[in-house]
This record gives sequence, C-alpha cells and structure tokens, in this order.
Amino acid sequence: MNRTPPDADEYSVIGCSDCDNLQIVQGAPKTTECARCGEQLTFKTLKKFYTTKDKEAAINARALKLAARAGNEEQFKQLLEAGALDPDAVRAVTDKEYLEKLGMDPAITDDEGTPSPPDAVMDGVETLNDPTVDQLLDHITARESLSEEQLREAIDRLQQRGDIIKRPDGTLVSV
Repeated sequence: MNRTPPDADEYSVIGCSDCDNLQIVQGAPKTTECARCGEQLTFKTLKKFYTTKDKEAAINARALKLAARAGNEEQFKQLLEAGALDPDAVRAVTDKEYLEKLGMDPAITDDEGTPSPPDAVMDGVETLNDPTVDQLLDHITARESLSEEQLREAIDRLQQRGDIIKRPDGTLVSV
C-alpha cells in the first residue's frame, strides 16, 4: 500500500520507535523529535497510525489509541459516539482554567504571580507567534521564575496532549 506523504496542512499520529510515545505531527518533516524521550525520529520510517487534515480528528485518534493501550478503547468509543466528548474534553485543563471555573482568582495560587509552566508556555507560544523551543525558553526564563527543566516538561506534556504542535521547521504553534 503506497500512501503519499502528508501535506503541510495534514496531521499525523505517530509513535516513537524508542519509547512508544504517541504524538501529533503537522506536515511531513524530514525528522521530528519525540516529545517524551527527545529521540530524533525519521518521519518517513515512522508508523503513521492516523493522518488527517482535521486537527480535532487527530487529537481524538491519538486519544483513542491511548485509551486502547490502557484497555479502555470500547468505553472511549462509546463516549465519542454518544457525543459525550468534545475537543476540550480530550485535553487537560490548566490550573488557571480550573480555578477560574471555580470562581477563584488564579493569582492566589502563587504569591509572586508566576504562572504555571503550562500556562507560561501557552502564553509564550501565542505572544511570540510561532517560536522555536529555544526562543520560547529564552522569552519565558527572562520574565518568570521558572526553570528550563520545568518548561521543557510542560512543552512535552502540551505536545503529548495535542495542545501545541511542533512544525517541520521547528516552530511551535498552539492547536
């Protein structure tokens, strides 16, 4: 079965050959970095579990594959078919969103006003307009009292959840 490579506006759910991490990649980069273990992966040799132009469909496909690994594939399919999951239900809620939904001021969680690492990363990606990881780290560490390690972990988690995607050119975009 010969499948043409994905277009630049397509999303693929791929698996890392080293650590089995599933992540979403936009387009068809020559290589991509595993969000979990950092391994450089040759895109054309990776198994593509799902390819689509619909970002939400890619997020749901990844979530379904993760549910299957955990033995919950049928339950996940039932929820998806029943319309019980919307795109926001598949991604995790940030601390800020959680506190705001409770009617609380998110600033009360940190006396210094430092955002959580995921919030800082999401804000930085939107503020800098498609930065590279290094540009994002420089931007945030110059302004906030967050370590580079905390931020790299947040970037990895956000990529794994599908909230941000690393483009073939190395820039990060929010989904």
